[in-house]
Amino acid sequence: MVRALAILSMLVVGLAACDSGSAGPLIDIAIVTPAGESPLVGYDLIQVAIRQGEAEVVTSEGEVTPDGFDVQVEITDYAQAVDLSVVLTGPGGARVIGGAPTFLPGETGRIGDPQGLVVVAVGESHTCAVVANMSLEDRRSSFGFSQQGTFASALGGVDAAGPSDTATFLDLLRLGTNDDPEQNGRLTPLPAPIGPARSFAYGNVRALVLSALEGPFSYDITAPCDDPENPPPGGCAVHSVPAGLHRGVSNASGALELSNGGVVVVGGDGTGDPSADVSWIADDGQTIRTRLTTGRLRPLLVELDQEAVLVVGGELGGAYAEVVRRGEPVGDPVEGGRIDGLVRVGGALFADPTGQSVLLVGGLTPDEMRIPETELFTGCPSACRIGTGPAWAGARFRPTFLPRRDEGGLILGGGDPPVSTVERVDFSDSRAPAIVAHGPLEVPRRDASALALSNGVVFVAGGRDASGPRLDVEMCFPTNVTLP
Repeated sequence: MVRALAILSMLVVGLAACDSGSAGPLIDIAIVTPAGESPLVGYDLIQVAIRQGEAEVVTSEGEVTPDGFDVQVEITDYAQAVDLSVVLTGPGGARVIGGAPTFLPGETGRIGDPQGLVVVAVGESHTCAVVANMSLEDRRSSFGFSQQGTFASALGGVDAAGPSDTATFLDLLRLGTNDDPEQNGRLTPLPAPIGPARSFAYGNVRALVLSALEGPFSYDITAPCDDPENPPPGGCAVHSVPAGLHRGVSNASGALELSNGGVVVVGGDGTGDPSADVSWIADDGQTIRTRLTTGRLRPLLVELDQEAVLVVGGELGGAYAEVVRRGEPVGDPVEGGRIDGLVRVGGALFADPTGQSVLLVGGLTPDEMRIPETELFTGCPSACRIGTGPAWAGARFRPTFLPRRDEGGLILGGGDPPVSTVERVDFSDSRAPAIVAHGPLEVPRRDASALALSNGVVFVAGGRDASGPRLDVEMCFPTNVTLP
């Protein structure tokens, strides 16, 4: 049974969790704006969609008034993961959407209170807004940012004093709302400052961290020790890299989170030469290796399907691009080289939902000139061809690139001075993608860190504005919240 009532200025929906027909603990689902306010004024219908495990999506509807609404939703299995989305609609096409990260009902509990809490912020499609109750605890930019379960870890980066050893977390399930005043988002500091970092999640609670100042390591947000009797100097959250990872993995390696819950790591420093090794880390930490045809430093990667990844650039001779597959020992070179001979430092690859087309956007020339030209790979993964893509009219200095498989990628902020511009890579026509406007960030920022939930909702954290590092967090809403 769902009820609507005001708690802490939030509209709350209770979901009765049932297991084998018996009532389980009640879970409050608070539906708010990013600012923490009631979203109900101007809307007359609410839709709450639930999926548990591999079951079908169940959608419930109810009428909305300024005082509340009446909806009935049931969680049928307290042990199964839940995906949840909310849509509010009103006259004249008014519509706001939102969704929670995948969660287990048992993860929603609060200290001293068996009743759970999930906070879902809603907003208009293609808009971004600062989340009132979320904070990094420290002002930082360029930190490693990845999702572990219903939390996100923010590791290292650069603060006002320089490279940082800070580790904090964000609660993606409650959006910073916490009844325990003793708990904040700070974690044990890292063993040393790591500077600009990238973080890639696997196994639900672990992430591979590649940074500018330290060697690669694995970070476990739940902080269990491999050997509790001999904890490492940096604490139990910091672990050696997964067994089997190839030599030469470094900040010069390319890495990518995969849709199967693992991570692929490509190339790196090697032993004085660019590495041609590829390591595939499964969600349980087990690793297998394959090989590139060409050693690479700082290549760009994008997933084409669950078994194929396109690798572009970073070569010193040899193939410009190739497709690597987990089940094949050596990569498959793509015919052709760089369009117009441009050499890029940075940039990003965005794939259309089918994995047949990929757009290469951004980056700088070796003398730090912006590159508006793009490259379009078509016919992938079996027969990739390289051609000219659309010009990126908004090319700018160090934006945040965020690929999203189901709805194209986002290009967030950047510039000198920083801007609030956001663009979306639109694959409505996979053979003729376009870079289109998305609603702007609420705050101009450069070198921010971003992640996307599996339902398409995006979190953008930190970065730098014209005054220096920031500590706030924004949410950006997709066209639709799609349950995985």
